[in-house]
Amino acid sequence: QSAQATPAAARAAPLAAGAPPSVVPASSSASRAEQSWTHVTGAFQALAPWHSQEAGALCVQQGATLWVISTDESGEWAYARLMQSRVPTSSQTTSGDAPPPAWVPRAVLQRAIYPACSVFDAQGQAQGLSLSLGDFVHVYHREASGWTYGARLERRPQDAGASESSSQEQRQRTEEVGWFPEACIMEPLPVA
Repeated sequence: QSAQATPAAARAAPLAAGAPPSVVPASSSASRAEQSWTHVTGAFQALAPWHSQEAGALCVQQGATLWVISTDESGEWAYARLMQSRVPTSSQTTSGDAPPPAWVPRAVLQRAIYPACSVFDAQGQAQGLSLSLGDFVHVYHREASGWTYGARLERRPQDAGASESSSQEQRQRTEEVGWFPEACIMEPLPVA
């Protein structure tokens, strides 16, 4: 991941190690199974700050990026960990200081939207997702090798609106999913 510290370093280094994984993460032999886990796991951002003194709760600041591991059966609570920026700042804590995964209300989260910062041509790669400059993606799964599984969005995030119905509508229009190098995306867009 040190090769991904800056966009310039990412362009100079190989985008990802080896070929993209040959399988979709988790069980997704059926499209419905894929949709169920992809809409639960992955990168999200806090729409508002949330604090709790309860054990097992994750306190978050507005705009924080979280990795959602799972949700409870109701879908109202997400089990997540705070993600560190790929470009650390002097005010950030080290990864050893990051709190362990804990629960946060799903209502304060929205799927993080990542802009593509370089082109990736997935032609000829099974389950690859081609990216162009200006594309926006959701991230569902990351591999240590540098490969990321996600979906390209069909419209710009500012056109989607902030309402839940718009979010649902956008999710239904997110049809193209696949693997791409993590180095092809920048930090997520800020929460509006």
